[in-house]
This record gives sequence, structure tokens and C-alpha cells, in this order.
Amino acid sequence: MLLLEIFYDCHNLLRDMLHCSHLVNLSSDLLDTPDFYWDREELEVLYSKTCNYLNIARRTKARSTLLGRVV
Repeated sequence: MLLLEIFYDCHNLLRDMLHCSHLVNLSSDLLDTPDFYWDREELEVLYSKTCNYLNIARRTKARSTLLGRVV
């Protein structure tokens, strides 16, 4: 009985990690400039500078790499 519970726990953790990996890699739009900024050039520049300052691309890549190692 204990072994079956451990199996289910591992299965659920793996499912959650795969779901998180999917959200990061396929559903995330962190690397794309939202449509809202396309018509507002001055805000688009500010958005780009903010993303660069916060290292969004590097952080997203690191998170994706870590999830890939786990899964």
C-alpha cells in the first residue's frame, strides 16, 4: 500500500512539472511584446527597457532549462 502511494505521489509531481514546463515553454508570452504596446511606441520602448533591466529572457531560459533537467 505504501509503495502505491509513493507511486501516485511521484506521478502527480511529474504531471505538475510537465504542466509547468508546458506553461513556460509553449504558453508563455514573456519574450513577446504584448499587442498593447504596438500602437504606443514610447511605452514599447519603456517595456523593452524594463524587460532588459529585469533580464526576462535570461530568467525564462534558466527556468526552462531547470525544468528540462527535472523532467
